[in-house]
Amino acid sequence: MIEPEILVVDDEPSVRSVAKRLLERSGYQALEAGSGEEALRVLHQQPYAIALLLTDIIMPGLSGTQLAVAARKVQPALPVVLMSGYCSSVGEPLDGYQCLPKPFKRQELVSLVAEALR
Repeated sequence: MIEPEILVVDDEPSVRSVAKRLLERSGYQALEAGSGEEALRVLHQQPYAIALLLTDIIMPGLSGTQLAVAARKVQPALPVVLMSGYCSSVGEPLDGYQCLPKPFKRQELVSLVAEALR
């Protein structure tokens, strides 16, 4: 059986890499995708292996909110956390999703992910 993982989506490789590393150091498994389209391919290939979608809001092609809507068509109960430099505070809902402000600290990321997975 495939272990549930967090799908980290950001068009900036350094942000994806840092988020993935911080999650893994906190005991989570993580996959990376560089675009909304790539993330949807991953979700279609292994929909119930993904436990949470962590995505940037502003990306070329599909935005993070568009990705979240499309992802929930594949997996309706999928928890989603958006990341953006435009969030005003950790945990503030944005379009019904939690929003993690960038740049973020490890504890902010881990706390919001843990909360979303409950």
